[in-house]
Formats: sequence, C-alpha cells, structure tokens
Amino acid sequence: MNKFVSLFLSLLFLLLTLEALSQVRIGSSSSFSYSSPKTYEIGGITVEGAENLDEGAIRLLSGLNVGDKIDVPGEETSEALKKLWKQDLFTDIEIAATEIIGDKIFLDISISERPRLSKFRFTGVKKGKQETLREDIQLIRGKLITENLLESTRNKVQKYYTDKGFLNAKVKLIEIPDTLINNSVILTIAVEKGERVKIMELVVEGNSALTDRQIKRTMKDTKQKKFYSLFKTSKLVKPAFKKDKQAVVAKYNAQGYRDAKILSDSTYKIDKKNIGLVLKIKEGEQYYFGDIKWVGNTKYT
Repeated sequence: MNKFVSLFLSLLFLLLTLEALSQVRIGSSSSFSYSSPKTYEIGGITVEGAENLDEGAIRLLSGLNVGDKIDVPGEETSEALKKLWKQDLFTDIEIAATEIIGDKIFLDISISERPRLSKFRFTGVKKGKQETLREDIQLIRGKLITENLLESTRNKVQKYYTDKGFLNAKVKLIEIPDTLINNSVILTIAVEKGERVKIMELVVEGNSALTDRQIKRTMKDTKQKKFYSLFKTSKLVKPAFKKDKQAVVAKYNAQGYRDAKILSDSTYKIDKKNIGLVLKIKEGEQYYFGDIKWVGNTKYT
C-alpha cells in the first residue's frame, strides 16, 4: 500500500512539474492544445538576445502588439515567426509565453542575431590583385554575415578569375569568430586559381555565307590553340570573347546580313587544361539596295 501511495505521489509530482514547465512555451508545448486553442490578449512583449538591433524594431517586425487578441496555439505566433525569419537577421528565433494572468498572455521573443563582419582577408591572391577584388566584392566592416552575402562574394571572386581564363578556379570562404569583438567573424577568402584553360577546339555552326576560317580570323583575341602559334593567345577571356562575337556580327552586317546574330556559345571539357568552344550562328537573309531616292537636292540632279 505504501509503495502504491509513493508511486502515485511521484507520478502526480511529475505531471505537475511537466505542466508547470509547459506553461512557458508556444508551439512545442503540451499545455496548449491545437485541437482547442484559447484566445488571449497580449499583456506585454519582451525581447531577449538583441545586441545590435533595436528591441522596438524587433517587436514591430513581428507584427505582434500589446492589446492584440491572439489564439494560442494559433496563426498569429506562426506568422510572427515567419515575418522575423524573412528579415534574414537571425540564426535562431523563439516565441515563449512567460506568464498567463486570466485572459492576458505575456510573450518573450528570444533571438540570436547573425554575426557581423569584423574584417576579411585573402589567401592565394597576389597583393596587386587584392585591391581590385576588394573593389569588386565591396565588403564593409559591420555587415551582417548572411547566406546571400557569402554567395554573392563567392560568385564575384569566381567571376573575376573565370573572366581571366581560370575556368577551374576554386573559391572557399572560411568564417572564424573574432575573439576581440562580440558576435563578429573574420572572413578568409581562399582562392586556388589553378592554370588557365586553353581553347583546343573552336567549332562554328550555322554558317554558310562566311567560312569557318573567315569567322575565326575575325575573332582577334579568341583563338584555337595551335602548336606552331607561339605568340597568339588561346585562353578564353570573357570580356575579349564578347568583343570578338560583336566583331563577327559586324562582319556579317557589312556583307548585307543585317539580321545575323550569335544564337549561343558553349564550352565542353577536353581535359583539365583544355576546352572546346562552340559558336552557333544564325545568318539570316542577305539584303540589297533597291531604289534610291534623293530629297532636298536642287543644284544637282
């Protein structure tokens, strides 16, 4: 009998403890039933964890206001979480009920802010190139470290080397906590540029008015690698390639093919150091002058 009473009291104590603990969470707690939500008036909202952001601004962004009627559990708190996550300012967000007095509920918004950039540095990049890259990526001390910022930085550095013919360049971003500044990181941009990729094959498709040889000669800076060509470059440099494509269209225009255009260009890998380049052309119709009329001539016929 004593064992039964002891077991009953232990279970009762455990249930009361779990109920007390469950009173302070929204969403994952068992004290709020999704099948029968209750309506409360927000009696107060506190913010925990704000270091660089204004607490009032966080409350405003959540869309929750003192005096609002909300269902718990309900859409209002879920929408508040969505609105806060949408800002991309935090690594963790939690909304908790700290107290319930009658029909009033007191909420706490607990956040963890994203770290900020304290400084950044390069590895694998010559000093002369670092200044140019700094201007390209435009990283500023104090910026929030977001996925968008990291991806944008990686893409800009990658493009810088791709445009110069280093198609196999690898860019890695390494974040290290800055022990001198709270919630800040030092960003290391590590670059392995590899070797320049050369054009071993240059294929032209869709041309009949101009020969392959004529088109390739028009492209001054985009050349196919040849064993006997010691002075002409055969690397794929994007800005130069763009000008060469414009030169090909201009040559067609000069021949009367006013609608000529480059449909597409693509590359394929031959080996680690060499690629093939395919240029697809649409020549269109060749135009001729018809009648020529003069207007405004009085002295000469």
